[in-house]
Amino acid sequence: MKYFSFLLLMLLSTISFAQNLVSNGDFEAGNTGFTTTYVNVPPAANPTPGPSHYAITDTAEWYKPIGGQPHPWQPCTDHTHLSGPGKNMMVMDAASVANQPLWCQTVYNIKPNTAYKFSTWVESVILIKEYGTPSLPILQFKINGELLGQPFKVTDDACNWSQFYEIWNSGNSTSADICIVNQNLEQKGNDLAIDDISLMEVGLSMPNVFTPNGDGKNDTYVPITFEEVDSYSFIIIDRWGRLVYEQKQAASVIQPTWNGKMMGDGADCAAGTYYWVLNYGVVTNTTENKTLTGYLTLIR
Repeated sequence: MKYFSFLLLMLLSTISFAQNLVSNGDFEAGNTGFTTTYVNVPPAANPTPGPSHYAITDTAEWYKPIGGQPHPWQPCTDHTHLSGPGKNMMVMDAASVANQPLWCQTVYNIKPNTAYKFSTWVESVILIKEYGTPSLPILQFKINGELLGQPFKVTDDACNWSQFYEIWNSGNSTSADICIVNQNLEQKGNDLAIDDISLMEVGLSMPNVFTPNGDGKNDTYVPITFEEVDSYSFIIIDRWGRLVYEQKQAASVIQPTWNGKMMGDGADCAAGTYYWVLNYGVVTNTTENKTLTGYLTLIR
């Protein structure tokens, strides 16, 4: 039992997943960890916020005009949770001011010359049919004072979440002032919610142990990706230099998966150490080719 506990700990310790560097990107900690040029209006304080106001809330139905008249703001909920206390998103009545920051945060521990994926989920909180043809939200990312990529527009009706992202290369930076800014110059219909904001390193890692024993756990050896990969070329070689596995997937997102058997005759490969080489293409602004090499231990 101690051996298997040690093995599990060793296996988990070798698997590195991308870490979201954004603090409170899901707003579950409430109105903290970020800056904005907008004014916070708690739902209980004022039901009619007006442009340049926001609330951290669990429903976009916060906006209910005085007098109980119908209004197109809908009871949209958090991107990843059902409605209820603590299941938050940032809901706002956006102003028609270009480049005005809706949300910003300074992120540290940035690795120089590294690709990062800046992402957010966005939804409109109004019904298009109520406005006819409203001017739906248009946003853009900004990092260290520079606009990133192209503006992105929410095109769906109320309560339909869409994810938008851009790839940013850190260059010489060791920190990043990241912002989401408004690019809509029209006021009517520019009402939205954002949630699950993230800044994550583009990368790929490989475990160094696997156990193809048919128990349904770690039975295959596969790259662990947290990036946009569009091709693979993967080989595994045994201690005598024999090719035991090869997979090439050009222009494909199908991951190489080795089941511990010899290529060709399907015989079980012996327990021991194997060498692997992985070439893969990463989609950033262009396709960037990378190579990883390493050793793995097959345990039966």
